[in-house]
Amino acid sequence: SKNSFKFKHVQLYKNDRLGVGTFGVVCKARCDKLECAAKLLHPQYFDVTELDVSSGASVRKFHKEYDFLKQLRSPYIIQHLGRWIDPESRLPVLLMELMNENLT
Repeated sequence: SKNSFKFKHVQLYKNDRLGVGTFGVVCKARCDKLECAAKLLHPQYFDVTELDVSSGASVRKFHKEYDFLKQLRSPYIIQHLGRWIDPESRLPVLLMELMNENLT
């Protein structure tokens, strides 16, 4: 399944951005009742024709990265909660723990 998380409802707040980087945008999200963060990957890193086929190279790379990240357990690393396909853009999303502290 493309949506490999245990949440029944995911809401992305795309206008509530927490940061922007080379590969994507991080915004606030809600997974069921849990406030979290979501990394939306920039569309240019995915061939849109691949998104209907789970064997596309970019989609495989995304899932491989997620499979690695979900194994990391440390109080010093943001916890990855799941992955999801945004129905609006059809692009992969990483769901992560929301860190409320500011590091600056």
